[in-house]
Amino acid sequence: MYLAQAVSLGLVLWLLTLAVNDANASLSFFDAVAIAALAWVVGFMTPGASAGIGIRETVLIFALGGLIGEPVAVFTALMLRVATLAGDALYFVASVAAFPGLGKSCAETPEMTPK
Repeated sequence: MYLAQAVSLGLVLWLLTLAVNDANASLSFFDAVAIAALAWVVGFMTPGASAGIGIRETVLIFALGGLIGEPVAVFTALMLRVATLAGDALYFVASVAAFPGLGKSCAETPEMTPK
């Protein structure tokens, strides 16, 4: 499961670098997957950084800066954060739509109310 997540995040990072760097990026797909996975792991392992906020972007900027330039790396890191937030929101809305009664407490469920 983590492999699929790392490849997906790397794919989005690679596509972002191609989009913002005029398709001139010297970043290969495999480099993007490795950098995205490293940034995610460092962000995940850092105590006190909810969702690796700030940490993941810092790792991305340092790793990408030498390959695509620091200004483009900063923009790419921020756009990756926006893309992952949008993906999280999309999955949340889809799960609420797919399972509408999942968030109800026992007190709100008629069959669980004492008589």
